[in-house]
Amino acid sequence: MLSKYSYWLYESVLDKKICNKIIAHFKGLKTFKGKVGKSNELDKGLRDSDVLFSNEKEIYDIILPFVFDANKKADWNADINWHESMQFTIYKKNQHYDWHADNLERAYDEDHHPNYRGKIRKLSLGVSLTDPKKYEGGEFYFKFGIEKMPTKISAFKKQGSVIVFPSFVYHKVTPATKGTRYSLINWSLGAPWR
Repeated sequence: MLSKYSYWLYESVLDKKICNKIIAHFKGLKTFKGKVGKSNELDKGLRDSDVLFSNEKEIYDIILPFVFDANKKADWNADINWHESMQFTIYKKNQHYDWHADNLERAYDEDHHPNYRGKIRKLSLGVSLTDPKKYEGGEFYFKFGIEKMPTKISAFKKQGSVIVFPSFVYHKVTPATKGTRYSLINWSLGAPWR
């Protein structure tokens, strides 16, 4: 996968009403602590956030067109044929997610749902759901290459912004320092890169 684009950003494309509707859909449901890695462990040093998952078709219909559009416009041409459950993520004061990549070290195995088997995470999507006036901190950064300085994606903080990027790209969310940051995450799957 060679492309001059490391990510594709849609700035403030979802209106406030849609964002608030998505938040309301998830708010009040039982959450659990976000886990990390293929062993699915708790590691508060790396990640401290509350999450829950959903397969709500109405929300997929809103977010998936951005994955397909970015895949084409950024010239990634990733062969994707399945999407994981959406993850609603909550960052309260001091919660964060340090440097990580979303792709797994290997393809999903026989223990997973049949539509996951033999596939890897290829494209990641994030939606910024919260009005930035309602929280502080929670900045989103990419790191492209070992020696390059981290790149803050300030425009992604705008409510209703959508970002799509290859799942192997390192990124992080800095600690929220005030208020609560809500986001929606999804991963698109396909056969391993060739």
